[in-house]
Amino acid sequence: MGVRFKHCGFLVIGLSWALALLVLPAAQIAHAATFTVNTTNDTVDANPGDGICADANGACSLRAAIREANALTGTDTVTVPAGVYTLTIAGAGEQQNATGDLDIRSSLDLVGAGAASTIIQAGSSGGVSGDGIDRVLEVIGAITVNISDVTIRYGRLGSGAAGDGLSISSGGVVTLDECIVADNYVASTNFGGGGIFLFAGSLTIDNSALVGNVHGNIGGGVFNDNGNPAIANAVIINNSTFSANSSGQGGAIASDGPLTLSNSTFYGNSATTGGDIANNASTVTLQNSILAASSGGACTGFAGTSTNNLVSDGSCGIAANAATNLDSTLANNGGQTPTHALLTSSNAIDAGASNCPDNTATPLVRDQRNYARPAGAGCDIGAFEANSTPLAVQLASFEATNARDHVLIAWETVSELNNLGFNLYRGQTPDAPEAWLAFVPAQSPGSAPGAIYRWMDAGVAAGETYHYWLEDIDLSGAATLHGPVSVTHEGPTAVAVTGFTAAGKPSVLPALAALAAGLGVALAWSKRRLRPS
Repeated sequence: MGVRFKHCGFLVIGLSWALALLVLPAAQIAHAATFTVNTTNDTVDANPGDGICADANGACSLRAAIREANALTGTDTVTVPAGVYTLTIAGAGEQQNATGDLDIRSSLDLVGAGAASTIIQAGSSGGVSGDGIDRVLEVIGAITVNISDVTIRYGRLGSGAAGDGLSISSGGVVTLDECIVADNYVASTNFGGGGIFLFAGSLTIDNSALVGNVHGNIGGGVFNDNGNPAIANAVIINNSTFSANSSGQGGAIASDGPLTLSNSTFYGNSATTGGDIANNASTVTLQNSILAASSGGACTGFAGTSTNNLVSDGSCGIAANAATNLDSTLANNGGQTPTHALLTSSNAIDAGASNCPDNTATPLVRDQRNYARPAGAGCDIGAFEANSTPLAVQLASFEATNARDHVLIAWETVSELNNLGFNLYRGQTPDAPEAWLAFVPAQSPGSAPGAIYRWMDAGVAAGETYHYWLEDIDLSGAATLHGPVSVTHEGPTAVAVTGFTAAGKPSVLPALAALAAGLGVALAWSKRRLRPS
């Protein structure tokens, strides 16, 4: 008696389905990837979208890393070590990241090794005689992009150009932290934004310096062209310095939309009108800031609130009250970005709000350089805190993420000065910590280099939202609280696959699981359909 297989099509279908999953592109398997750049050359990715950052020689360039990240879903990370990364592939106007500027089209964390050491530039020189081939960075689409610890410089475009350092043109939410945007040049008398241009979306600048940027029309440092009244704070600036930027209107900043500035220093900016700030039919919130030595008047069109500021003239909503003993030299006074220091007996010292509020009224615990605030009876006005010392710990990241049966809390430090370790806390609301979870010792107590830490919280329930705080403790016992970060625990699922990244060759484990499932389905159908003849 033979055996005849009826409905063999089920076996074929099951095998086909499983094999199709086996060869799914990496972009469909991976959710968030980390790419580490390992060459300063400007080269294209050899096979865009395959999940592997590699040019023709197998190296991962900055352009190739961004091109691969653009092809993936989720918020990917591109890590850029110390070095000078010069764009050399000419072709302005192209928007797929193949030529000219670096086009970011998917949510991304772009992380350098420090603004003083990781430099991304569009040419080898800036200014009126610069040789930049295009702007430096462009954010395209309603995505979230965080850029930290890099210098963006030497962007150069011709007529009708905007944002030669960075352009945000279509709804992106962008944050710059500990960055330098410098020596970007636009001769055009159209559009605006020599350093940064925002058309739609929002921009936050923290702990950064915008220096020597030029636009022939409007907004030498920043042009906020987002006049959407539904966005309460289109541009937010905290703890930052604007120095020697220039334009026809708004040497440092020109704004057509809501603008909030806290604890920042403006020095030596120039324009025909509004050397520091040109406001056009919108509102400005200015607090704890210095506007000094500007050409063309400090402000024009100012409308809004002005609190605890020192301004060289009466154009910014308050009577003239110039800052004294402010160093006119922009210098490395500590940290990764340059500042104008407050000298002895400056009237800016201890003259700001006592709790150093940012735009959300949250106290600032540091100045632009990552030195502690306040150092005296009150917060100093401007981006520089006099008579202060560096904070024990500077965080690069702090996050809480779901795992199968726990929440993973992870943090990375850029530097640790005299650090003893960390207290980890949890709460059911974001208002304040409720429970102490653990003390995590510093990996090298008292040393300066940064490190990576992870801790698992297994005492969580599915469907609950948890908020976590991190408190660093220095060797003297002084403590600084960070957070909160929040996560809703999803709990275990029938099948959990974690830890995939597209930084190298994609893992085949998910596809093998699918293959096994497909074979199981196919064989089950075949067994049911076996018939003796």
